[in-house]
Amino acid sequence: MFGGPGQGEMLYESGLGFRHDFEAVVGPVLDFVAAHGGLASDRVAMIGRSFGGYLAPRAAGADSRIGVLAADPAQTDMYSIVRDRLPAPWLEMIEQNDPAFNDAFWKANPGLDKQEYWLSRFKSHNLDQPLDYLREMKRWVVDVEAIGCPTYVSYGEGDYAQASAKDFYDRLVVPKHFEIFKDADGSGGHCEGMGQARYYAGVFGFITQHLAS
Repeated sequence: MFGGPGQGEMLYESGLGFRHDFEAVVGPVLDFVAAHGGLASDRVAMIGRSFGGYLAPRAAGADSRIGVLAADPAQTDMYSIVRDRLPAPWLEMIEQNDPAFNDAFWKANPGLDKQEYWLSRFKSHNLDQPLDYLREMKRWVVDVEAIGCPTYVSYGEGDYAQASAKDFYDRLVVPKHFEIFKDADGSGGHCEGMGQARYYAGVFGFITQHLAS
């Protein structure tokens, strides 16, 4: 096990926020695996869930040592997802790096609950203001076509973060599988909610099928 930047001890004690080039985090871990006599470096699978649906594919697109990938929900371009939900005047302020965007953002998102939701996300990137966060998101892009390993793409029905999952799947040029987990089966919602057994049966079945024995 290792702690990556953006959460837990790495964020709170070491001040290391998320980084868009997550291959820089995964690479040294794979180096360790390769150098360790008790680990099979040719049988590495990576599962990314929630925000990991960006981080894991980003790493897999840059490091061929990942043998199988799963992303739930898979994400390709973090800024485009936000951009499509913002009014044109806000987009212009972002492009112009206009600090007036910060006041407009907080006026539209009043209350402690909204502050808690958004500030927790800003802080995980070591940022304080909405404008800085959204401009940072422009760097968060996955080169889907560069992914060279079998890939399992999924999301739970109604998941707010799945906007780019189908596009991600369609762009893959490797053996792949697409799964939507349903509310009717008790596995809808973000990261399949209470339907974890269904999710893991699917993803580990795919890994077992495609990872070298």
